Amino acid sequence: ITCREAGTRVAARPDRARSSEVTLRGLLGVTRREDGGGSGRPVFHRNRSCGVNVSTRAALKSSTFIHAFASEVLRGKLSSLDPVVRASDYEAFFENQSAAHPEVLALAPSSQVKVRTIVLTMVCQAGMGQRIGRELRIHRPIVPPRAYRAIVADSPRWLSGFLVPESEISSS
Repeated sequence: ITCREAGTRVAARPDRARSSEVTLRGLLGVTRREDGGGSGRPVFHRNRSCGVNVSTRAALKSSTFIHAFASEVLRGKLSSLDPVVRASDYEAFFENQSAAHPEVLALAPSSQVKVRTIVLTMVCQAGMGQRIGRELRIHRPIVPPRAYRAIVADSPRWLSGFLVPESEISSS
């Protein structure tokens, strides 16, 4: 996976799968989608026409880890008028999640780096942030009315993953 915003490259090698990779996939709730070139690399697609990544909604619904990161850390940073996510913010979140998800502690350090890279890459590709050096500058994504209605029809709680403030969610 290469993310220009993240400035990192993670080689996904299906021939070198380990038990930590299974835990990693279970934690993130990520399913593999090949890039069609036979490289075995997963690809995340962004619907650029409306600015909302349809796969972001699926990721938020399938992974409590990703939803918690978006709704707790990212939304919290915006509400405190501090739109920059630093490494310490992610590390504090990761440590807090270990209480609710004991499998987090079982991850190898290299898998922890992969989790961080994938989560931050998804934030960039979902239009919620942009990497600036070692920091991630976040902003609330534009959710078109049609997509907003679809999310609310499913469950308004998913709006928190799109950084919608609680006051706006409760009025939906």
